Amino acid sequence: MNLAWRVVGLALLVALAGCGAVSPGDTDAPATTAEATGTDVVTAGQAIDAFDLAESHRDALANDSFTVTSSITVQYANGTAALRQFGHTRLDPDGDGVLTRQTATGSDPTQFGAPFDGVVERWANESGGVYRLTYENGTTELDESRTARVPRVEQATRWEDVAGLLSALDARHVDGEDGDTVVATGSDVQVTYGDPSEVTVTARLSDREHLDSYTVSYRTMRDGTPVQVTRTVRFTNVGETTVEQPFWVEDAQNSS
Repeated sequence: MNLAWRVVGLALLVALAGCGAVSPGDTDAPATTAEATGTDVVTAGQAIDAFDLAESHRDALANDSFTVTSSITVQYANGTAALRQFGHTRLDPDGDGVLTRQTATGSDPTQFGAPFDGVVERWANESGGVYRLTYENGTTELDESRTARVPRVEQATRWEDVAGLLSALDARHVDGEDGDTVVATGSDVQVTYGDPSEVTVTARLSDREHLDSYTVSYRTMRDGTPVQVTRTVRFTNVGETTVEQPFWVEDAQNSS
């Protein structure tokens, strides 16, 4: 595998593992001494047990099919998007493999870690993996590589990302308009870009003991220029996601 493909593979693995402006609501409610665990009913201002919440989320998805969608936006103050990166992963324990699709656009996506300006797709199962790159001019490139790893379902739930973010910040339950919501704020957490003075994480809880979504938002400096960074991860189609091998996998295998 050449260097370009290694960079693409690494970027996809980072996107799966995880690691902007939102108004989550009032986070100044007085704290109570009790901690909420899992998705138990809690009151506004109550502290959250980050690891219990993350583990409940992981366990609720571990034996089911689901779709993970993620987005990262880096935007300058004038409204120009330096990076808009979207990821889409479908997992089914009973399926043939895992299908991941990642797109990157913007004024300078590679400066912010995107492998290139275009579409990267990856199919992976226990026997290997195939990458397909689609460039801006519409041309495609296929590569079959047995070094591609199948992401574990546990990894795809992003539970470690959730636990790390919420445990490093002051996480509390708030009364959200869209249902149960956890908001965490602070600065003592590692982020993708820069060293922001404050990071806000907003997690929305489903009624099935897993997260519907979580968003990481902060302002920082990039090469002396202020930027707004927003990263959102959503979990959808739980129990309804199906995964089938795409046609281009066989094309790659026949040409190798």
